[in-house]
Amino acid sequence: EELDAVLLDLGLPDGAGLETLDRIQKTAPGIPVVVLTGLADEQAAVAALHRGAQEYVVKGQIDGGLLGRTIRHAIERQHLRHEIDAVNANLRAANASLDRLSRIDPLTELLNRRGLQEAISREILRAPPHLFALLVDLDNFKRLNDGVGYAVGDAVLTEIAGHLKASLRPCDYAARIGGDEFIVLLPRTRTAEGRPIAERIRRAVSSARVTVPSGGVVDVTASIGAIALAEPPGSVDELLSVLHLVLHRSKL
Repeated sequence: EELDAVLLDLGLPDGAGLETLDRIQKTAPGIPVVVLTGLADEQAAVAALHRGAQEYVVKGQIDGGLLGRTIRHAIERQHLRHEIDAVNANLRAANASLDRLSRIDPLTELLNRRGLQEAISREILRAPPHLFALLVDLDNFKRLNDGVGYAVGDAVLTEIAGHLKASLRPCDYAARIGGDEFIVLLPRTRTAEGRPIAERIRRAVSSARVTVPSGGVVDVTASIGAIALAEPPGSVDELLSVLHLVLHRSKL
């Protein structure tokens, strides 16, 4: 059966004192322990409190009523401690979830602007900081939204995000910036290594197929601007400025 508390006498001839307390807590860490000690062993009882006992009482200075109340209070404090631990665990989980959501685009589950900025800040600290950056811009996306509706447009964005993630390495970053623009960062990657990944992304985007409610299929293409950076830019806006210029040149 479940135990509510343990009453432990540290002075029994066949006991092992504080070692017994350690064994009890290892076996049943959630059970409150009330220590019984003699007047001369009060220092050991204080040490037991530091090692996790809930309370101690001195033999010869208590009666049955006081001992019963001490045990009940120890049980209540332990229950309260468990409740506080559970609340704190829930708060930590909620804070971790909120912290993640603040960095993630809710539609595509890629990084958002803040998440991308933190990735750039991390890469600035690396040596060498070689970075290959891609701007993936979906072609005619506004026309698609206007023609088949925003629900289909969202489905297209989600599909493209999945293809991006599947095309990248574990160390790479993918972010959605704006409505139909995606940025991909390839850390410690030079041009010769980055170009095949860019081509893989282009083919993956072109292979995306999204079915519309009428039964048709939406084909998607994208324009990609790519550049090797000897040093990461200081901000997302700086990176976008460079990538927009490269993308514009690629379309000429």
